[in-house]
Amino acid sequence: MDLTIINNEIQKEFEFYLKSFLDTKKYYYWTLEYFESVGGLTFQHFFLSDDVKKEINSKGETYFKESKINLSINRNSHRNDINIKNITTLFEDHKEDGQSKRYEYIKEFVLWHLLKQLNKNDPNNKIEIQKRNFLYTYLQYLLENQAPRKRSDFIAYSKTEQGRDLFIQLANLVKENKNPNINLQTKVEKLFISKEYEDRIHFIFSKVGEEEKEELRELLDVLSKGSVNNYYRGQADATWLLDSSLTREEKYAENEARMYYDILSLKPEAFSNNYSIYERLITMQHFGMPTRLLDITRNPLVSIFFSCNNLDRANADGLVYSFVPESDNFLN
Repeated sequence: MDLTIINNEIQKEFEFYLKSFLDTKKYYYWTLEYFESVGGLTFQHFFLSDDVKKEINSKGETYFKESKINLSINRNSHRNDINIKNITTLFEDHKEDGQSKRYEYIKEFVLWHLLKQLNKNDPNNKIEIQKRNFLYTYLQYLLENQAPRKRSDFIAYSKTEQGRDLFIQLANLVKENKNPNINLQTKVEKLFISKEYEDRIHFIFSKVGEEEKEELRELLDVLSKGSVNNYYRGQADATWLLDSSLTREEKYAENEARMYYDILSLKPEAFSNNYSIYERLITMQHFGMPTRLLDITRNPLVSIFFSCNNLDRANADGLVYSFVPESDNFLN
């Protein structure tokens, strides 16, 4: 197998992984931390017996056909240290610059191929682990040496209208020395949004790194600057629609009138100061009864709390809605 075939196979496998992973995503960060925390992509060492190592070394001698290149595993190593002898002959220019970086993902890919060729039972899932090792190493190479992979169904957040506006504001803060930490600006550059949601998503705050609290404060300052009528609502799962508790289940909507009069008769004293249906619904909402109302707040921190404070949705993305209604749309 020559380098062209290997590189084509590597890119094909990585693109397949990327597509299957991002098919259900509204966004992604082109960072190793994102693929580690959200995609579960890690590098993991595992044990290989001496017999398996011997078979791999035997196949490694012929993997590159008649060339002088061969792969071998150090049989005394518990980490499955891999060596590809004469690998420099794979590269046409024979220059050392950049070869060591390519060497890492190539050897992990070849080891994965050789493990598959052994065609044995794999009760400990070593083949799949090695596949992730190869993908992880290749992703590291791409992040360090190439621009982000362009995908037709995603757009760079910095290319969206709201992204350009935020990027300019952050860049101005840096120039004015009001924001010496440029991590947030770097995150903006590495954020990609599904084109399906590009008009609806204003920013995605990902808890990566050590400065997330300060970055969140900066975001709130920038996004709320100049607005006095902003209202917010936090939801613990970004897939939830903007529905009231009454409309989430059909049985609630069907029995709205019955629930309304039942609670009035059970707790009449609670509604003694209510003089309209609207006021009664607010009180019922506080009691936890499903109503057609939606809670919103002026305080973005309160909405962020509700978007995060749900252990049943700990692995889901939280969502904060921002509302900027016209003043004449207020009842009181």
